[in-house]
Amino acid sequence: MPSDRLSRSFLACLLLGALCLAGCGGDTKVTVQGKVIFPTTLRVADNDIFEIRFLSTEGKNTGGALTGKVKEGTFNSKNVYSGKYKVVVRVTPYTGEKDSATRGPAIEEGFNKKYNEKATPLTAEIGTEATQSITIDLTKNTVTKN
Repeated sequence: MPSDRLSRSFLACLLLGALCLAGCGGDTKVTVQGKVIFPTTLRVADNDIFEIRFLSTEGKNTGGALTGKVKEGTFNSKNVYSGKYKVVVRVTPYTGEKDSATRGPAIEEGFNKKYNEKATPLTAEIGTEATQSITIDLTKNTVTKN
């Protein structure tokens, strides 16, 4: 009978292991592309860049950072996990521009402070679809799926 008990214990461990594996992971990496609509009051130059970060509100994976030029306002990333996020947006003046030294502090204190990790009003839910398109409208403080 000890082998019966051992067999049941072994099967119970296998079943527990299978349940743990089925419950773990599950996060799907997807492609997120879209555009950012910046306020017309934001003084930017052609070479200024933006960064978007997705910060998990579920304590899971971070969504990584996306970058692009402010004037173009588009982005594309294949490294975003499905989930719920706070959306952080940051603009950095291009150092080579003649007025970047004066615009930098204004952008930091105004725009960047409004959309930093602590203050951002923006949230997004990224689904499990392989490719998703979103619009981040900073004039309305909204993130919408297209």
